[in-house]
Amino acid sequence: MSPNHPDKYLNSMACEWIIDLGPGYDITITFHKFNLEMSDDCSFDWLTVQAGNTPDSPEVAKVCGDVLPPDMTTRGPMRIVFQTDTDNEFEGFHVTWLAHGKD
Repeated sequence: MSPNHPDKYLNSMACEWIIDLGPGYDITITFHKFNLEMSDDCSFDWLTVQAGNTPDSPEVAKVCGDVLPPDMTTRGPMRIVFQTDTDNEFEGFHVTWLAHGKD
């Protein structure tokens, strides 16, 4: 869940969440609410999902706006990054995650 959800998130935020259950688990996140500032290239406020637990892990998706993203799954750890700019706050997001069996 984004900070302050369901109220508006703050400006100039940089948040990171890592879901890592060890080897053999797939992680799926499901978006229940999603409302971030929109831009064509998601350069204002955005959320990225990465397959791994480091900043250089492969990007699964970078999303913004108010369209509910689809479920996203990674093999192994998942890194979620939420970044906001200096103006225009929105409701943010609410996600849940589920781990799928070991191997």
